This record gives sequence, structure tokens and C-alpha cells, in this order.
Amino acid sequence: MALKVTDNSPWKFTIEPKLPRCEGIDISTKYGRTVVSINTHHEKGMDTSLKDKPIVEIRDIDGIQVKILSIFKRTAGVEGDGNPLIYALKRKDGYSISKEDRAWIENRAREIMRTFIAELGQDIFISIPSSAGINKMLLDMVEDLIPHEARFIPNLIRKISAGMVQELLYGNVDFYNKALPKFENDKELNDALSKSFSAMTNDTFERKKLDARFRGIAMKTMEIIPFFKDVCDMKDHDIVLIDDTISYGDTIDEACRLMVENFQPASVSVLTLCSSK
Repeated sequence: MALKVTDNSPWKFTIEPKLPRCEGIDISTKYGRTVVSINTHHEKGMDTSLKDKPIVEIRDIDGIQVKILSIFKRTAGVEGDGNPLIYALKRKDGYSISKEDRAWIENRAREIMRTFIAELGQDIFISIPSSAGINKMLLDMVEDLIPHEARFIPNLIRKISAGMVQELLYGNVDFYNKALPKFENDKELNDALSKSFSAMTNDTFERKKLDARFRGIAMKTMEIIPFFKDVCDMKDHDIVLIDDTISYGDTIDEACRLMVENFQPASVSVLTLCSSK
């Protein structure tokens, strides 16, 4: 906080809020692991400050204007691809973060979400399936902070198996027409498809295991649980989908299409911890 003189008098003061400084991340190597830590003196890599949050982007999905609300903002200044903070929170690809910094991130995310979630005006909140621990962290925050009159539906969408996704793709003319120009011939395409699905374990579909040339091509990887189709009336309601992070956006695109095709909502928005774009 800062003192501010008022009315041109040396004896009259008001308390003037001090703008929150930016907080970024540092990356170091320790015992063969890549360690991500919070640094409150710069905004490199990630802006986790309270200022100007959430970050709002508009994404066009088949003519549907979808509002993306990101709690944190990706910034420049850290070398490498991807999102180091998200990798560390997921303990992915050799990245790690201390318990103290993880708790700091969770508290800061909650603090930011508290400033806007009650004012969104949306009345139904739906989770996108994810096994990542940070997705549960985000869902717990949402359930705790949304208005009492809002509905929270955590299990409306489910993933379908990798085998089923692969079966649906073979013989899908629209998919092949969009994918084929990215390959030399049919054989190269089919080999890339087979290799991608062979890399997936336990018949669990993992979009990140797909050959990069398949990114951006619509495919069916999720479905609405049949029970909810009959009992959930979401027509003309405002829906918020919740996903821990957005990388290329294929999952979000598919989830938004599912909502529109099955429930005809008035609007669809997406709440995420951070967009990688």
C-alpha cells in the first residue's frame, strides 16, 4: 500500500492500493530434473500476478464464438517449447515444482478466480475429462467458488477408448480428405496413424501421442454420457467448460461442438488455468 496526500494538505492522507507486481517463473536443473520455481521479481515465462485477470480470448469454432478465460498468462522469456509451469504441475517430461510453489500457485489461482467467477453470469459449469491432478485442483476451486444457484456437472463428458477412436477414423472420408494433403501418400498417412495409436497405453486415447500432422483435424474422441442427454436441459443456458490447460485447442473445439450439438446452449465459454497459445 502507498500513502497519498489529499486536498493539498500535509496532514490528510488516504491509503492508495499498490498495483500487484508481476510474478513469473525460473527454470533450473537439479538432480537431472528440470525445476520450475516462482519468482516474484519478474514476469518471464508466466504472468501469475493479480493484474488484468482473467485473460480473455475469443475463439471461433465452426462459427461459434467461444470465450476463453485464462487465469494465468503465458509470457516470453523462458527458453523451450510447451508450458514449463503446467509440465511441472503435472510432473510431466522430467519437470518438477516444490510443494511450497505448488501451494502458492493454487492459492494465487483461487485468489484470481474469486475476483471474477461469480460475475460471469454463466449458470452451468461442466468439466472436460482429464486424469491430471491440476484438473481436479481447478474443479475443486470452481465447485467452491461458483454461485449457489449455478449447476456444477463434473462427469457429463467421457473419453472414448483409443481403439474406438482409431476404428472411427478408418473409413472416415472427411478425416482422410483433410489429412491426406499433409502426407506423401495413403501409405504414409496410415503408417503415421498406426504408429500414433501404438504409442498410446492401456487403450487410453492421448491426443499428445498423435502425429503432429493430425492436429487441427476434427475427430471423435469424447462423448456425452447417455444418461445426461435425457435428464439435462441446457437449452438456452450459458455453459462454462473447465479444462486445466489449452495446448493446440483440439480438445476444446470438440467439447464445444458436443455441447452445441446435444444441448443447444445460449453460449459456451471455457475456463482454463493457462492457454499455451
